[in-house]
Amino acid sequence: MNVLEGFKGQQILVLPRFVVDEFAKDTFASNLHLTDIGFFPNAENHYCNRENGCNQYILIFCRGGKGWYEIEGERYDVSADEFFVLPPNVAHSYGANKFNHWSIYWVHFQGSFARDFAKDYLRPTKIYPYFNNTVVNVIGTFEQIFLTLRQGYSMDNMRFALSSLYYFLGSLSYMSTSREIPLESDAEIDLSQNAILYMKSNIDKKIEIKELAGKLGVTPAQLSQKFKDKTGYAVLSYFNHLKIQHACTLLDNTSMNIMQISAMLGIEDSLYFSRLFTQIMGICPRDYRKMTKG
Repeated sequence: MNVLEGFKGQQILVLPRFVVDEFAKDTFASNLHLTDIGFFPNAENHYCNRENGCNQYILIFCRGGKGWYEIEGERYDVSADEFFVLPPNVAHSYGANKFNHWSIYWVHFQGSFARDFAKDYLRPTKIYPYFNNTVVNVIGTFEQIFLTLRQGYSMDNMRFALSSLYYFLGSLSYMSTSREIPLESDAEIDLSQNAILYMKSNIDKKIEIKELAGKLGVTPAQLSQKFKDKTGYAVLSYFNHLKIQHACTLLDNTSMNIMQISAMLGIEDSLYFSRLFTQIMGICPRDYRKMTKG
């Protein structure tokens, strides 16, 4: 069964028509502004078909899993850490891979500068986030846009959100031309620090020790032993601690519910997330959010 939306942990925000109309009149906003924005985690059976296209450009960033899209008689496959931009008013369709459902960030945008951000990305474009936190910052910017827009549609809020949109689109473009950052030498940074950097850059994903060891150029056994010697923690235990640390930030600074936060961390089962949070923090997520801090 094909599904357009309604995924567990999803986030969607569609700006009211009067806000979009105000953008068209504003000197700053008319250059580039969004109309719709969303996040679909583990989007099983996701499918969308527009026979007449859409009035806006549509950017889709696949953070995990796989998907596909068709436009102008061509079909393209999309993998994790790839994005593409569909032009306005052109028939298209897209959807999740049947066996490896994608998790996607998406935004509809328009304005006089929109084509400049979109013109080179009709084909799937790979980004290279592996050993830096740039992609985490980009996702954080996406979250900030959501948070700001949910606080209301004042022009101050709108301009801040639109400034963030410039950063979001520009960063994806920049990372698509950057090469993967090589590992530092032992004199500057050791194996465990490189592992932690990779974990932070992929905080919203699942990571296997074999995958991480391969990125670092060592065997899983070497990684496990050296990481435990250096940090006192098993690799995946440390990764879970980082996830819960980020969850605390989201609980403190956003209005996202538990299911949405769980999805943002790449944890499909929100009940498991709550148990993990309680195990590490000694308090459940809802009670943590209510705590007086500082």
